[in-house]
Amino acid sequence: AQIIWDRVVLQKYIIEDDRVNVNSTQIVYVRLEYDYDNQPLTSATVTLNGMFTGSTYNGVYKAIEVPVTNDTIGVECYRLTSFIDNLYGLTELHVNASPPCIIWDAIIVTSGRVSDDRADIKSVQKMFFKLEYAYDGAPFNDSGGRKVYIAGEEATYSTSEWYIEITSPV
Repeated sequence: AQIIWDRVVLQKYIIEDDRVNVNSTQIVYVRLEYDYDNQPLTSATVTLNGMFTGSTYNGVYKAIEVPVTNDTIGVECYRLTSFIDNLYGLTELHVNASPPCIIWDAIIVTSGRVSDDRADIKSVQKMFFKLEYAYDGAPFNDSGGRKVYIAGEEATYSTSEWYIEITSPV
């Protein structure tokens, strides 16, 4: 008879985005492996921060999916607080990973203006808006291909403002 002395190793946390919409649901992927043969735990229940639990195995990330959410603007880091190994019942854990942090955020309008507040009929005017992140006041610009829609129309970004062109209805 042979005994395999083993433990579970927390190899990695994976998040797809570190700044997300407040009140959305995100997935923290927790990659656990057996130390003896580096095989992933495919049948486990994982709890983060004592409140978020998941047991679905994701074969792409080779990790357990843990859905998390937050209804408050701010930053929260996610730390493994418990796990259940459903295959071998191992309880010993070695940690090789730092917990990921997610900024839960929203976009706010900080100012708005029009190119001319008294304009000729049938003239084209511009409506401008400055947007920023609620968490840290960072500007919300067009980097990364971001898009903004104002009154159902895709806005254009210029310098530090988003704008649309409008024509009077008459």
